[in-house]
Amino acid sequence: MRVLIAGITGNLGIATAQAALARGHQVRGLARNPTKLDAVVFTPELESFVKMQNYYDITALDQAVAGVDAVINCFSGSPELMLDGQLLLLRAAERAGVKIFHASSWNSDWTRNKPGDHAIYDMIINFSTHARLSSPIKPIFAFTGALLDFAFITMRQEWLNFDKDPAAINFWGDGTHPIIYTTIHDAAAYTVAAIEEPDAADGGFYRVQSFRCSALELADGYEAVRGVTLQRRSLGSLQDIESQLALARATTSPKQFWEYLGLVYSKFNYDGTWDIHHTDGRKWKYVKPTTWEEWLRTHPEV
Repeated sequence: MRVLIAGITGNLGIATAQAALARGHQVRGLARNPTKLDAVVFTPELESFVKMQNYYDITALDQAVAGVDAVINCFSGSPELMLDGQLLLLRAAERAGVKIFHASSWNSDWTRNKPGDHAIYDMIINFSTHARLSSPIKPIFAFTGALLDFAFITMRQEWLNFDKDPAAINFWGDGTHPIIYTTIHDAAAYTVAAIEEPDAADGGFYRVQSFRCSALELADGYEAVRGVTLQRRSLGSLQDIESQLALARATTSPKQFWEYLGLVYSKFNYDGTWDIHHTDGRKWKYVKPTTWEEWLRTHPEV
């Protein structure tokens, strides 16, 4: 297959390109800055790279989707890209006759949320609804739980955090509630597997995970790998999360939702909304899920 990866220069875009190349697919990239790929080994293996000026660069979008069999959208998670940018990319794919479109959607299961629960998920839900009503393309959506690399390196979520001095793990609740995690490389591998399915053009949802683990279990694994002893600190109860979140929403501009997004994740991770007990990843036997301990060994910065 010839696969377009939009947003190829991001962490997930790079990982997805590597996974697609490893499966023998041709990969075309779309992004604003090709120099971000200069240090990546697979760059010479790309079929081509299309440079876009912005997410509404229609000329670049049309060039990027021409002649591809599938589109994987790895745009970053801003409201503009999740709704406007994703919709413009979908329309370009329609004009080119593309049948397989994997949406930017490596999230917790937002089908369980209502409008207003999560600002970015609102944008993806709106895109999903509009595509269902207006497009001949049926997008694919992935539910992965928390992307491990994003949660512990990029964003350092409030629902769980490590302190170095003194060594401690902070969490909400009693630390026993399991959370679903997926590494970026596992998410990329599952994404490529999803677009390879014979019925990929039918779209829909799939649910995958690297592992399911509580905060206390994360602490046990961290201690085993790092050879340290962690203090275990509860930041408060579910009621405390809900009170803080309500106050933050009442006193903060909606456009500043990033300031309290950690509380949003904390609430829905710990009230059970996002908990699932099955994974569709079992049918893709060649994808070996990464364990917490394996991931830690390759990320000494955590």
